[in-house]
Amino acid sequence: MGDNPAHRADDRVRRPVYVGPVFSAANDRSGEGHGSLCTASGSHGAFYGYHLDNVELGRRPWRPGEVGSQTLVTALCGLAATLAWLALGGGVVGNVDFIALATLFTAVVGASLAWYLPQAAASHRYDPMAEALNARIAMLGAAALDRFGNADLADQ
Repeated sequence: MGDNPAHRADDRVRRPVYVGPVFSAANDRSGEGHGSLCTASGSHGAFYGYHLDNVELGRRPWRPGEVGSQTLVTALCGLAATLAWLALGGGVVGNVDFIALATLFTAVVGASLAWYLPQAAASHRYDPMAEALNARIAMLGAAALDRFGNADLADQ
């Protein structure tokens, strides 16, 4: 590649926080950078569990608070991941624009998931008691039809 310093293998290329670990070479400190990104995934899983609990309890929290809290937590996870990732590369100072952009990106991801996850959790509600009741009613209807031999008598 010649003497061009831009083509050195040890130079780091700027990539967003979610994309950087995918395209960077693994080294002895890669786990620290990847570990900081796991906080965002963990927060999404925790909020999904929270939304499932709300569906199970039959209640729905205040919508702006629901979206705002998940957006804030995800943005803070993105901020922590960005700071940790830049600290591994040696330079947090002077990267305020990159830190703000990556934090804003994770906030948008958190807001979009906060908008979608509660509705997804509510639409996939599974009620085993209702399923058992419907199966029992169908079984009793079939037994009544066998016993009486007439559908009108079995429905009574």
